[in-house]
Amino acid sequence: MRIIPLGICIVKNIDKLRIISVFLSVFTRGNPLHLPEIKIYNEIPGVEIYQTKKAYLESEVPLYFHGDAEIISSTPIHLEVIPKTLKA
Repeated sequence: MRIIPLGICIVKNIDKLRIISVFLSVFTRGNPLHLPEIKIYNEIPGVEIYQTKKAYLESEVPLYFHGDAEIISSTPIHLEVIPKTLKA
């Protein structure tokens, strides 16, 4: 069984206009209905990409945690990929 890793994208010190312009340029490079490969985000200064099966994220002040473009929690948060939890 192949476990798909959890993709974690951390955005630091980027103003909102810069985020919008960079992500629009990323999406216009390919099919706008599909997310680009994760490696393309490594080209953006201030963006860090990680892949893992488990993660614990904490911060000095509570920060929002987004999952599939929705705020789902705030830090601290535990994340884990659990095989066979969702059906395709």
